[in-house]
Amino acid sequence: MAPALPALLCLGLSVGLRTQVQAGTLPKPTIWAEPGSVVSWGSPVTIWCQGPPGAQEFHLDKEGSPVLWDRQKSLEPGDKAKFSIQNMGQDHAGSYQCFYRTRTGRSERSDPLELVVTGPYGKPSLSALPSPVVMSGGNVTLQCGSRWGFNRFLLTKEGEDESFWTLAGQRSPDGWTQALFLVGPVTPGHRWRFRCYGFSSVTPRVWSAPSDPLELLVAGTLPKPTIWAEPGSVVPSGTPVTIWCQGTLEAQVFHLDKEGTSVPTPRSPPSSQPGPQGRDAMAPALPALLCLGLSVGLRTQVQAGTLPKPTIWAEPGSVVPRGSSVTIWCQGSPGAQEFHLDKEGNPDLWDRQKPLEPGDKARFSIHYMGQVYTGSYRCYYGTRTGWSEHSDPLELVVTGSYGKPRLSALPSPVVTSGGNVTLQCASSQGFNRFLLIKEGEDKSSRTLDGQQTPDGQNHTLFPVGPVTPGHRWTFRCYSFYRHTPRVWSAPSDPLELLVSGEESRPHPIHLCRQDNVLGSLLPGEPL
Repeated sequence: MAPALPALLCLGLSVGLRTQVQAGTLPKPTIWAEPGSVVSWGSPVTIWCQGPPGAQEFHLDKEGSPVLWDRQKSLEPGDKAKFSIQNMGQDHAGSYQCFYRTRTGRSERSDPLELVVTGPYGKPSLSALPSPVVMSGGNVTLQCGSRWGFNRFLLTKEGEDESFWTLAGQRSPDGWTQALFLVGPVTPGHRWRFRCYGFSSVTPRVWSAPSDPLELLVAGTLPKPTIWAEPGSVVPSGTPVTIWCQGTLEAQVFHLDKEGTSVPTPRSPPSSQPGPQGRDAMAPALPALLCLGLSVGLRTQVQAGTLPKPTIWAEPGSVVPRGSSVTIWCQGSPGAQEFHLDKEGNPDLWDRQKPLEPGDKARFSIHYMGQVYTGSYRCYYGTRTGWSEHSDPLELVVTGSYGKPRLSALPSPVVTSGGNVTLQCASSQGFNRFLLIKEGEDKSSRTLDGQQTPDGQNHTLFPVGPVTPGHRWTFRCYSFYRHTPRVWSAPSDPLELLVSGEESRPHPIHLCRQDNVLGSLLPGEPL
C-alpha cells in the first residue's frame, strides 16, 4: 500500500535543500508522483511538476545532490513537465522540489515531495497478540519483527480510513528487533487490515518489503462456534487427528488458534462435504499446526572457532551494475551444516543458508543490485563440532548510480612506442574521486582525487606509460564520492591507445597491478 504523503513527513525526514535559494516572484508549482510516492524496488515512477501557463522549463532538485537533478521542457499546454525514473532504487529515494522558469523570471520552489523505495530488505513478520480475533470494542497488540536489525518500524492500516504509526524497534534476547503497536478499540463496520515495514533511522526513505497482510476479525457479533476432535482429543503419538469447527451456515472462513502461538493462525473455508451430523468442518494436518511455532534459526552469538576459514567470492564479479543480479558464494570444509553471512555495519546476521551438495558451500543471492547491498561481507560456517573463523572480506560495489564520465587521451590516443600519455577522466556531477581501470589480462587500477575546473567540471589526470607494443592498452574510468566509495558511476566509454613506431623494449611501468580492483580503491589512497 502507499501511505499518504503526510505519513512520510512524520518519519523525521529532513526536507530542506542544502543550497540557499531566494524565493521568486512567480507562484510556486505543485509536485506529485504517479502512481504514488512509495515505490517498489525496480518499479517505474513519474514525478510531475505543474505551474501556471507560460512556463518554459521545469527544474528538479534532489536534497543532498550538489548539482541540478534534472530539467525538462514543459509539455502542452505549457504548464507542467514530467521527470521519469524507470527503475526505482535507493539512490532515487529522497526529498525533491521543483521550480519553473518563464520569460520574466523564476518561480519559488514547490513543497517537498518525499520519495520512498520499498523492497531492498526482506519483509518483516506481522502478528497479533494474543490473537487476530478481537472482541468488539477491545484492543489488540500487533507485533512487527525482523532479523534485519531495523531500529524503526511503520504500521499501516489499509482501506478508506488508512492511517499509520511509527515506533522505535526494540531488540529481543534472540537477536531480532521488533515493535509492539497497540490498536483499538476495534469495532465492527470497518475493515481492520494491516501491513508493516522495517527501516533504519539512518536511511528513513529506504523501507523493507511490506509484511504479509494481517486482518483482524471482530468477535462477539456472531454466536461462538463448536470445536471437537476426531477420533478424540487424546491421541497416540504419530496418529492423525482431525479438528472440527462448526459455525453458522453463513460462515465464509474458519480460523484456528493454538494457545501460546503468536503467529498468524491457519484458516480454512467451510467444508464442501458435510461433517458428522451435517456439520461444516476444517481439517488442518497435525504437522502444519506443529510447524507454526518452530524456530529454525540459530541466533546465538558466534565465537571464532578452530575450523579453517571459508573462501568467499561473487559471481559474475564484485563490481555489479545497478539492477543486475549477483551471487555471493561461501565455501568451507565438507560437513558444514549451515553458512552465515555478515555485512559490515549491520548489527545482526545478514543471511543464513543450508549448504548445497556436496555440502561444502552455500550461495546468497541478490536479485537486484543497489546501493543498499554495497559493503564489506564476510561468511563463516558451522559443523557438529563448532564454528569456523570468518572469511576474508568481500567488497561489493554497485555501478551505474550516476551518469558515465568522459575519458580522453592528452594530447592524443596515438602514442609513440615507449612514450607516455595523460588520460583525463571528467564529469559534470561534482565527484571528488576517480578510478581508472586497465582492461585485459594485465588488469590494473588507480584512484586519484578530482580537481575542479573553472567551468565547474571535475576531472583527474592519470599519467600512463611507457606504452609498448605487445599489450592491449584499453581503459575505462569511473567516478564516485569519497563518502560512498562503493557507489560508482556508470563506466566511461572504452578508450584504446594505439602504439606507433618501433618497439624500444623499455621496462614497462604500468598502473599499479592489482588482482582485486577494489583493493586499490577502498583504502582511499592513490596507488
